[in-house]
Amino acid sequence: MTSHRAALKRLNGQKKALEESVERLRLDLKKESGAVERKSVEVEKLRTLENELPVQLESTNKEIARLERQIAARQHTLTQQETAKRYKMNELNKGVQFYKKFLGLEFMRTADDQLRFIFTKVDMVNPERR
Repeated sequence: MTSHRAALKRLNGQKKALEESVERLRLDLKKESGAVERKSVEVEKLRTLENELPVQLESTNKEIARLERQIAARQHTLTQQETAKRYKMNELNKGVQFYKKFLGLEFMRTADDQLRFIFTKVDMVNPERR
């Protein structure tokens, strides 16, 4: 009977060790299940983002195209304004040369940023006199 008791004691020890092992495995399984659940949620978020990205890309491309058209229009307007400015400056320079050649009127900017008018061809005896 002592051998039975020893075998029973040994079996109870093994049972206890197995129960502890099962409990550890359950805890590990619970931790792994939590990790799998978190990863599943993360994967779902990434799939949602993956579905949204083409829409965002298309929207961004449309915005880029709109801005490029706006830039082109502004460059065209700027070019037209520069052309008009050059034309006006050319016409003003022609006018200045006309007044200088035929009327003897010159314009001079002074050091204190004022405009000085110089008249010649006023005196018929000395037309170059200022």
